[in-house]
Amino acid sequence: MLSDVHAEALAFPKLFPLGRGHFNDSLRHDSDNIKLGAAKNLFKSAYAKKRLLHSNRKWAEDPEYIFFLQNYIERERINSLASIHMKKARKTTATGEIINAKYLREAEDSSLYTSIEAFKFLAQLRGTPPYWQKIKYDAIAHVKQHGGFTWFITFSFNDLIYSIPALLKLTGIEPTEDVLSNISWYRQHELIKKDPVIPMVMFDRYIQKVLNYLLKTRKVLGEVVAYFGRVEFQGRGSPHYHMMVKCKDVPVLGVDRLSDVTSYIDQHVCTYFPTEDQNPELHKLVSLQKHNHTKTCSSKDGACRFNYPKPVSSRTVFMDDEGNEILDNDAINRSSSRKIKLVYKRQQGHEFINSYHPILLRCVRSNMDIQHCRGGWDT
Repeated sequence: MLSDVHAEALAFPKLFPLGRGHFNDSLRHDSDNIKLGAAKNLFKSAYAKKRLLHSNRKWAEDPEYIFFLQNYIERERINSLASIHMKKARKTTATGEIINAKYLREAEDSSLYTSIEAFKFLAQLRGTPPYWQKIKYDAIAHVKQHGGFTWFITFSFNDLIYSIPALLKLTGIEPTEDVLSNISWYRQHELIKKDPVIPMVMFDRYIQKVLNYLLKTRKVLGEVVAYFGRVEFQGRGSPHYHMMVKCKDVPVLGVDRLSDVTSYIDQHVCTYFPTEDQNPELHKLVSLQKHNHTKTCSSKDGACRFNYPKPVSSRTVFMDDEGNEILDNDAINRSSSRKIKLVYKRQQGHEFINSYHPILLRCVRSNMDIQHCRGGWDT
């Protein structure tokens, strides 16, 4: 069906009632003075973006159409990559058998399909195992050449602040503070479910602002020389962003004095929960950082797999696997980084507060996590 040039219009008659305006519609290309063949190869992703970001939201509000576009684009991309790979790859097996379609259909060796070599041409296709393997190897190479990363940070996404106002505007409702404070969880869910594209657009812009403005321009963590990131989705469908950040000219564990390292950590990591009288704004934001036990955080023995409650400490310290404080770099260098535990400065009563960066938390206004990387193993 997908090989039919009119597949898009035939599969979605409600979106294309006249059968015109779809990707392979010759009239659409002729009106732009673009040859059909050139446009087909060059503007497929741009066409999908244009459809999903159109002021008429009927395309973005149809989840089946969104998956159709994704499937269509990825199929074409895979076919193109496979074609290039087959031209470059070896044409025979180690035993001299010719590799063709018949051989692949009748092959009895299951390792042919499980080997990463058989799918390495997919390394350019985002989200595939070879793609993430390449990212992993790049990160390992970076660690070997330049040392471990400095921070591991996670940014969640607050739909009520970023997505819901935009979605309400599309429905003709002005997102005033009173409207947002009284909107029900069910109403938020329905708005996001109706138009899932807008939340993802807002999330992309949110992450770009974090990277380009907060980390690169404002240098909240210092001068960032490298970072790796990955988007993941929670069970409820909300996205969050995991990233590793490498900063320049910062104290390094095992090289610089421990007091310099812990002082640097205390400049950027906080676990304090101010009262509403002390700081109303930060009190409201840090409440997003409070961990509540749920069934998803329980391990087999019933303990919290995120190790809450956290230990109370009057200062930030490094400890060995037996719970003893590490006092010098000799002890650090004798221990494996995975056996070194970092205990952040934490007051009594704040054992369930997840670590945060005060400036970043004020800017992103969403749940976040920041952890200092102790070495290459952490990375």
